Amino acid sequence: MTLLAPVFQYSELRALKLHDRPYRYVVHGPSVLNPDTLESLSQYFPTPSKVGYNDPQNLAFCEEWKAFLEEVHSSSYREALEHITGLNLSPYEVGVGFRYLSKLSQGSPHPDVPRKKVTHLIYFNHEWPHGTGRLRVLGSKNLDDVHDVVTPLKGNGIIFVVSNNSFHGFEPFEGVRKAIQVNFEKTGLFSKLFSMYE
Repeated sequence: MTLLAPVFQYSELRALKLHDRPYRYVVHGPSVLNPDTLESLSQYFPTPSKVGYNDPQNLAFCEEWKAFLEEVHSSSYREALEHITGLNLSPYEVGVGFRYLSKLSQGSPHPDVPRKKVTHLIYFNHEWPHGTGRLRVLGSKNLDDVHDVVTPLKGNGIIFVVSNNSFHGFEPFEGVRKAIQVNFEKTGLFSKLFSMYE
């Protein structure tokens, strides 16, 4: 049996520091993931025909993605997110959603629903030549009130503490936009009514 490379590089992940404004967030690059694993995750990202949110239970995965899903449910990952945010995440369940196809109605500014405590978005696109589709960290509901931008290239991502002002969104884009969202949530059941906007 071939041993898989680690998913996260925890020294890089734990070194991330949150900004305080416009809310508690940090943007990261691909260094938080093992480069060999990241390449496989990007190459073998699930390709469902459904636009928007896709439940992992309805998808087929390669071994690297199975390892990723196992890792985000691990104590090591939870403790790293606790270290970054300063929060106790033990009362929260982990929810995961996959996005492959985006439509023009997505991207409207929103803060994430209150049941979520921490959100971690990671992108898996090999290139991004498009003029739209970049995630914007916003200071308000205004899509032009931009504080930071995340290009959805493989390994880029954002971690933020969900609050009533944790607004984010992107200019409308239609096409392939590979992303995964990991949430620490207050409910024991991960809602299938996943937000349509991330």
